[in-house]
Amino acid sequence: MPSLKCQFKNELKGRLVYGISKHNATPKELKEKIFSKSTLNAYIRHSETFVRFLKKNNLSVSTIEAAKQFVPAFLDAEINAGKSSYTIKAEACALAKVYRCSSNDFGVDLPKRSRKKITNNRGKSEYAKHFSEIRHSDIVSFAKSTGLRREGLNKVKGTDIRIDLNGKVLVHTKEKGGREREVPMYFSDDAVYREALQIAIKHMGRDEKIFDHVSKAAPTHRYRRAYAQSLYEHLARDVSTLPTKELYICRKELSGRKYDKLALKTVSEALGHSRLNVVVNDYLN
Repeated sequence: MPSLKCQFKNELKGRLVYGISKHNATPKELKEKIFSKSTLNAYIRHSETFVRFLKKNNLSVSTIEAAKQFVPAFLDAEINAGKSSYTIKAEACALAKVYRCSSNDFGVDLPKRSRKKITNNRGKSEYAKHFSEIRHSDIVSFAKSTGLRREGLNKVKGTDIRIDLNGKVLVHTKEKGGREREVPMYFSDDAVYREALQIAIKHMGRDEKIFDHVSKAAPTHRYRRAYAQSLYEHLARDVSTLPTKELYICRKELSGRKYDKLALKTVSEALGHSRLNVVVNDYLN
């Protein structure tokens, strides 16, 4: 019998599907399938953390099914260890995928994910210090002007770039979850945008990658935030002049703040998200 680690890995690999967009999947497929290689790899890492927990605590089990009874204890231990709510939720989702259930079915009160706790590349992380923005100004400018994820930056080719009838430069990309979109190039800093535009025009039509490699140390989420904020400010109308139905009105921590719903929708589509609250909470604040 293969090791427990291999059993989890094989089980998760068997859930990966190709050619199906997560956004077009049925409820059953959403529950049982995995739609991107990056998600698969993340889930495998989380399952390995669970296996290490079992070994550390001398919980001798030889099969996935036998291990299921210890999932609640594992999640409780992660909570008590002070792991971030995002990590714990991801671990619960990974194991829920294995057991074809909901993360809530484990009976553990998972910590709530708060906007205040979002730190992904918002500051200068220790890891990001190894990335030289001066030496890689081309990557920085292009990332800020398109909002592409690192995956998208690593794959983008000259053939993905086109200019529409209005003269707008668009970049086609297929990133997280296999979702395709066309991104309008824009950034408020003229120098940054000009450099990105020069890169786009230089490579347009060529069937070759624009960047040889984008380092994992590049704080690409911070550049996505910069792009989102810049694009929203460019598109947003004066909210004081808009009727209520055209406003996105925040609740909870951001209660009372108002945004132009139409501008938010455009930014959300450009980023590859489907919910306006994600843009407001994770990119604009």
